[in-house]
Amino acid sequence: MMRAPPTCSRPWCKILMFCAVPCRRECLLLISSIFLACLLNFGCGGAVTAANAGGEAATNAGTSNQPTAGSPSGPGADQLDASPSSIAFGSVVVGQSSTQTVTISNSGGAAITISSASTSGPGFGINGLSLPLTLLSNQTTSFSVSFGPSNAGSATGGVYLANNGTSSPLTISVSGTGTNPSQHQVSLSWAASTSQVVGYYVYRGTQSGGPYSQVNSVAVAVTSFADESVSAGQTYYYVVTAVDADDVQSAYSNQATAVIPTP
Repeated sequence: MMRAPPTCSRPWCKILMFCAVPCRRECLLLISSIFLACLLNFGCGGAVTAANAGGEAATNAGTSNQPTAGSPSGPGADQLDASPSSIAFGSVVVGQSSTQTVTISNSGGAAITISSASTSGPGFGINGLSLPLTLLSNQTTSFSVSFGPSNAGSATGGVYLANNGTSSPLTISVSGTGTNPSQHQVSLSWAASTSQVVGYYVYRGTQSGGPYSQVNSVAVAVTSFADESVSAGQTYYYVVTAVDADDVQSAYSNQATAVIPTP
């Protein structure tokens, strides 16, 4: 039984089968020349074309998987992150200061160096950051940002960290309001307790008879107290308790009333 000759789908097989038997030696030399040219001129990355048995052109187009250059993006990008990314200090009395902590983290895959830090806006400052500072991948550091207004009024600005990552400068927006010191205070005094006590707590309310809120977090050892956290035009009601060494407080004292003038 006659078997069909083996078939081959590759272009050079078709060329070889198309050639007459006496010419196959020359066909093999031709195919070898084509591949030699491919290796020398194209690195096998170009297009090799050969005529098949039907006279059509069969093309083997090479493909390249080499990466192309581009800017880093996505989770692997070398960048710094700040938490919180913005700070609102609220109201701060002129001449005093408020401080908040900021944490910086390197979320990229390579080390990032913070070369310099600066601030904008009146009264804002940075503390606890020694530069230059290099953060490795997934490493964090913390520093403090302060607001100490010298004048009353609102203030806005920013903290800027120059670095060699993709998020340079890293910017943290800041805001705060400077307020004038209170122009009023209430001076209280009372008779000393006849029991063994270590101090006194002062309570204040805006309604006669309470409820009252504790004014001083630490007991005062003397029998007087100045309340400077009062507002113009308000009426306050005060009581005092005595506290012993076991932090047990007495009952409320008699109530005292203070009316704050306007302004």
